[in-house]
Amino acid sequence: MGLFTNSKKTCPICNSPTPRFFAAFIEGMPICKECSRKVDLPDGMLSTMTLADFRLYMDFYNENKRLRDVFTERLRLVPGYAADNLLLDTDNGLFRLKDEETSLVFESSNLVSFHILEDNTPIFESVGDVLKCHKTDIPEHIRSLSALITQIAMQQQINEQMEQEKQKERDIELPIPLKSFYVELAIDHPYWKGFRGELNGPRFKRDNPSVDEYLQEYRRSIGNLHKIAASLMQMIHPGAREVYDGRALSVSETDPVGEIKRYKDLMDAGVITTEEFAAKKRQILGI
Repeated sequence: MGLFTNSKKTCPICNSPTPRFFAAFIEGMPICKECSRKVDLPDGMLSTMTLADFRLYMDFYNENKRLRDVFTERLRLVPGYAADNLLLDTDNGLFRLKDEETSLVFESSNLVSFHILEDNTPIFESVGDVLKCHKTDIPEHIRSLSALITQIAMQQQINEQMEQEKQKERDIELPIPLKSFYVELAIDHPYWKGFRGELNGPRFKRDNPSVDEYLQEYRRSIGNLHKIAASLMQMIHPGAREVYDGRALSVSETDPVGEIKRYKDLMDAGVITTEEFAAKKRQILGI
């Protein structure tokens, strides 16, 4: 233990030995690994803290344990694992900004507002007590590329018979309709004021691009983002209304089958069209 820790330079918080290498410092004093593990602060904030500031943070972090103990992930921005993410506990109205058990847990009262964007264009956003869902032209744009995709497929067949250098000269670049989705949160919190998470947009396969496969992946992403938006909206305003292209719909946290039934009732009553019902059903099912 002596090779990697220094018992002569103890942590000013808990008096434990501190690392000899890659230690975090507060006012020029190293802190131990255990205290470093509890640091969940915006980039650059730790370096501006005094020792008194850090002690207050540690008290806050220890008090936050009551939320960390009950947090149960139900939804996340990016499937799989990522260092910076957005994880929601819809049962308890809690959220996390990192996929780590040691990271801080936030309460719904900390969430002020949010925007979810396609590149720079909002698709979901909180406005007062309303979840606004904006129409997107991405599907129409993708369908408009059908002729170009067919041309690429034909060119690739020709390229297979050509030398590598000539093939490069004849490669056709397919435009990227959507680079990324972004989730932006405004947070009222002693240490965090905001969050911006990124989710890559769908990509065409280089060897065999397909409009249908792109749209399927796009709808899956939109469905997941809609669930996140609805859950965030419920944290801000329980029972909030949902507005899709000017039509008011209710936001619900129930199971997908019940949610689909409610939208079907709206369609049967003539409140929404058949196309709008089909779109909402795809969103709910993530297809």
